[in-house]
Amino acid sequence: MAGQDVQYMFAATVGQHVTFDVTAANWANGAGAGTAYLYFANPSGTRISTYCAMSTAPTFCDFTPTVTGTWTVLLDPYSGSTGNVTFTYS
Repeated sequence: MAGQDVQYMFAATVGQHVTFDVTAANWANGAGAGTAYLYFANPSGTRISTYCAMSTAPTFCDFTPTVTGTWTVLLDPYSGSTGNVTFTYS
């Protein structure tokens, strides 16, 4: 549904490399049709500067956590875009 974001929480250890592999994505509608973003929030809930833009092509997003704890990844479709995506977390 347009305007809704999706969150996924995962445990991470400081210095441990984290990757979200986007194997399939399909975005439509909205002013930025074809685009969505992944944002990461540290265990205190603060978004860090690392984010990844996604379109319809396969891609990956990775970063190295600066603190140990439960992190959150937020999928944010751009400007009312709707769609679906398949992730592999490693």
